Amino acid sequence: MTRLSADRISGGLTLLLMAVLAIVAWLLAELTLSSRQEQVIGAPDTPKASLTAVKLERSDPTGQGLYTIRSAMGVQAQSGAILLRAPELERTVPGQTLTRITAGQADIAERQSSVALTGGVRATHTRLSEPSSPIALTTEALTISPAEERASSALPVRIEQGGRILTGTGLEMDLKTGQYKVLAAARVEIRP
Repeated sequence: MTRLSADRISGGLTLLLMAVLAIVAWLLAELTLSSRQEQVIGAPDTPKASLTAVKLERSDPTGQGLYTIRSAMGVQAQSGAILLRAPELERTVPGQTLTRITAGQADIAERQSSVALTGGVRATHTRLSEPSSPIALTTEALTISPAEERASSALPVRIEQGGRILTGTGLEMDLKTGQYKVLAAARVEIRP
């Protein structure tokens, strides 16, 4: 074989290899593009609807209201989850207690099985028999389990009642009775 023939064969193989690589790259790009579109369209977090003047109510099996959440705006995802901006949650036990909670946002799971409040959560729990001594709570995140009427947090909390200030990390609270437990590093300060 002459050098000229070897160069032609080598050049032809190089062109063939480059053509095959170009086709493979094109096929991979097409597959990647189509799979990305399918993921975006079918993603469960894709907004389904924009919401304004939101009012969500949850009641127990007897029809008695457990809580109401209000917000000026939010979005509902394909999964049924709802994300609200600047929500206000209110829980009333007629003749006994009133709980009001505000936050920067609320992430409400499908069928309202849990409500995750974040962004400067502030809660006030008032026993109607003692309206002058409410319990005021602040934390960065609070998770509410409506079916159990409980709230919890793993973050630092501050609870004020009368002249007593309780700080610590972690919280468990019964929303019906207002009883709470700070889980770690609890510290009490009493002010006159």
